[in-house]
Amino acid sequence: MSPVSYIQDVAYLQQQLQTFTMEREQVLAILNEKVKENSRLKSEHHKMKDLVAVKEAALIQLQEENRKLSTQFLSRDQDMFRETLQNLSCIIREKDIELDALSQKCQTLLEILQTFGTGNEMGGVNSHQFEELLEECNQLKQQVKKMVEWKEQLMTTVQNMHHESAKHQDELLQFEAQVLVDTENSFKLEADYTGLIQSYELNETKLGQVQQCLGQLCNTKDLPVGKLDSISPQLLSASSLTSQSAEVEELRKSQEKDVTTETLQENNHRLSDSIAALSKIEQKEHEQTDSEIKQRKAKQGILQNLLNKTS
Repeated sequence: MSPVSYIQDVAYLQQQLQTFTMEREQVLAILNEKVKENSRLKSEHHKMKDLVAVKEAALIQLQEENRKLSTQFLSRDQDMFRETLQNLSCIIREKDIELDALSQKCQTLLEILQTFGTGNEMGGVNSHQFEELLEECNQLKQQVKKMVEWKEQLMTTVQNMHHESAKHQDELLQFEAQVLVDTENSFKLEADYTGLIQSYELNETKLGQVQQCLGQLCNTKDLPVGKLDSISPQLLSASSLTSQSAEVEELRKSQEKDVTTETLQENNHRLSDSIAALSKIEQKEHEQTDSEIKQRKAKQGILQNLLNKTS
């Protein structure tokens, strides 16, 4: 090989070395940005992990409260409803007895009125006594009428209570089924989040390996130009090609890491939204249960007042 050709090869290799050095600097700059972004995502990841732990604890506590409220509500409601029905049944039996007595008394008075005339004194009954009997008969008729109306109203109330009890029982079963579904969704979200954490840790390990490789490249990057004369053109060319291939591979890994990091960030956001939505659903169901309990208490108070008035 002529000296001129050798000098041209050396100049060409020097130019390639400078080009590769610039490209390596660009790759290092990109990697530094990715490291900063990874640190930021890692910090967000820890915050998200703490937030998820708090949400899970709150969700478990809310589910436990819902189960306790459902059990207490069902037991107390059944006891109150059973006691109310027993009281109403006793009152209805008492009123039936009173109604029979009033009907019998009214029938007796009617027979007396039919037996005696309005202007005669027969059997020791004068007109004044007859008018008193007639007035008492009318009063008894009014009492009988009121008792019948009150009994019909009470029977209607009992039937409505039966219907409402069945309706609330169905709603309670639906609510318990919804709680089970929400619990299963919570466990599924927790499993997905655990998978995301494992994937994130794996990608973080890969990034550390890439950083280590690039650090080794940085330690061997600036070859003295004076040593080029002692290196054969074939060996320098092979070394340059190997270095270029390694840098291209590292750049490709960095791009893959970028895509993986963005995907992980999106998954974290979706997980956070899902947990927030689930918490809202649990809170709404809890409020609905409280509202139903208040409505039941109000209806029980009305029925108790009705019982107090009639007793």
